[in-house]
Amino acid sequence: MPTPIKLASRLDPIKPSITLAVTAKAAKLKADGVDIVSFGAGEPDFDTPDHIKAAARTALEKPGSGKYTEVGGTLALRKAIAAELSARAQDHDRARPGPGVERREALALQPVHGADRSR
Repeated sequence: MPTPIKLASRLDPIKPSITLAVTAKAAKLKADGVDIVSFGAGEPDFDTPDHIKAAARTALEKPGSGKYTEVGGTLALRKAIAAELSARAQDHDRARPGPGVERREALALQPVHGADRSR
């Protein structure tokens, strides 16, 4: 019998995502035939448009694609984001692509959560 893995105690306060629970509940209701609008995970209720899928396939065919990039995204990506959101982020240095908001908040708060405040 395999030995169970002991997790670090700092993970004890982490609970399952309420967002994913709401999303799962909405999916079940929809599968049961209930006409529902889900306010769970921020995913669209339509498939990725074909022109975006085609652009992704084309980009993957370029030599060197699929490699690790800068943490803050490539300059070309940041410029494209800044152009798209020009009213809010005209400077490409302010555009920061990343994972969903829950993950970004968790990453931002980790350095200070549980920090010794007496210093």
